Amino acid sequence: MGLPPLPYGRGSVLSASSKWIDTFVLEGEGEGVRDIYSLTQDEFKLCYDPSSPTRPTEFNTKVDFVRALFTLKRVTPKQSLEKSGKVK
Repeated sequence: MGLPPLPYGRGSVLSASSKWIDTFVLEGEGEGVRDIYSLTQDEFKLCYDPSSPTRPTEFNTKVDFVRALFTLKRVTPKQSLEKSGKVK
């Protein structure tokens, strides 16, 4: 199911802590995906469902969903070195 091309944009839509962003592919058909994101001091979450023309309303996934949820957490240089085994 394709979506019409979307202009680049971002803004508040769900609440003060949930924001949205429309992403699109620069090559090919340029189909858009409607995403939500959350950004805190140490964590970035991005949730989208490329099979749906609507934006997700919560940060979750379920079995048999096409929806994707990414959670990225900040790691300090010290934590990174500890994890690599170079510092104890």
